[in-house]
Amino acid sequence: MKTIIKNTIISATLILMIGSTFSCKKKVTPAPKASAQPQGVLYIHIHTDIDTTEVDSGVVAKDATGRRFQLDTAEFYICNIKLKKVDGAYISAGKVYLLKTIAQEAYMVGNVPAGNYLSASFDVGIDAATNQKDPASYSTSSSLSAQNPSMWFGSTSKGYMFVNVSGI
Repeated sequence: MKTIIKNTIISATLILMIGSTFSCKKKVTPAPKASAQPQGVLYIHIHTDIDTTEVDSGVVAKDATGRRFQLDTAEFYICNIKLKKVDGAYISAGKVYLLKTIAQEAYMVGNVPAGNYLSASFDVGIDAATNQKDPASYSTSSSLSAQNPSMWFGSTSKGYMFVNVSGI
């Protein structure tokens, strides 16, 4: 009797092992990944002008009335860059801060969804929360780090200069 029970248990175990090895298995197909919207790199190009005349540092320029100008410094902060889509919706370029200088005209903003846009807009200056941070808290590659000439009033209560223009 013990032999029959022992053989039955062994047989049942073998049947279960063989059955589980050759049983029908449901093929699990991973869900397709949502295709990411194609991205493009947004660049902006800004000139320094007096009236309608493009100027460079140290170069004498005239406005429409004939007055002569010479800029030594012309810089300002840009933030809150937005692109207006053809359907009227706006896409934010993210939390980007650029420092436009007289010597530089082209700026890489970052990645934005590829598409057709009607216009771009931005704010001149810096938002209130960022304006209260010390430039020393940013990496030297950041436009918000210490600049020469300085764009910082020297304390978190005064913050940054939003526009700095000097010349004769």
